[in-house]
Amino acid sequence: MGTTGRKRMVITDKIELRFLEKRTWLRPEAGLRKLETLKFFSQILPGVGGSKSWRKEPFKKYFEEFQAALFSYGLQQHAPGYRWEYSYGELPQSREADCFLRCELPPENGGTVYKRVQLKELVPDVRNPSDSLQRLITSLATKYTAPTGREILVVAIYINRATTVRFQELRIPEMRVEQLWLYGFTDDVKCFIVGNLLANPARQDFVYPHFRIESPVGGTNHNAYR
Repeated sequence: MGTTGRKRMVITDKIELRFLEKRTWLRPEAGLRKLETLKFFSQILPGVGGSKSWRKEPFKKYFEEFQAALFSYGLQQHAPGYRWEYSYGELPQSREADCFLRCELPPENGGTVYKRVQLKELVPDVRNPSDSLQRLITSLATKYTAPTGREILVVAIYINRATTVRFQELRIPEMRVEQLWLYGFTDDVKCFIVGNLLANPARQDFVYPHFRIESPVGGTNHNAYR
């Protein structure tokens, strides 16, 4: 997750690193496969504890983990030369991060590094038609206030609606985070990831991995994530 022109910040606190080393880590494909399986059963059996939507508890955590898995899978396509893993969930001593990333870099570049990730979402029009990507980005400037030189947080915004992102019109305010990424679907199977918007952003298009799990309504169905 390089940031040309910006010093790369990583987690160095020894106590936090010990907590992170003990957590469960998943490769992006394994996480997406797990979540597609859960989605299948929750949608096909809503009458016995399932749900067609993962917006509410106890299913909300699966929706958030899906975002973490998709973001890490996108990073893997963006930088395929490294091993990427994610771990979903906050640490007991901090609620700043929704999930964490682990990346295996060459020893001369730092070896194993960890990143805190805050997940955000541009929700579908049907849920909040007045919301906008610009408003979401602007709000980050006052929400995160790390001291200068200690910006370590990565913010990943899931674009969960049919929209056109006009990057030349986006206003990126000064903010106390290290990296800002956008990602999402362009159709049922094609995805994109763009970042780092705070340095020299680049776009990577990729195909959502196919798993042998049929949606109960046929084809690929992302309704649980809306």
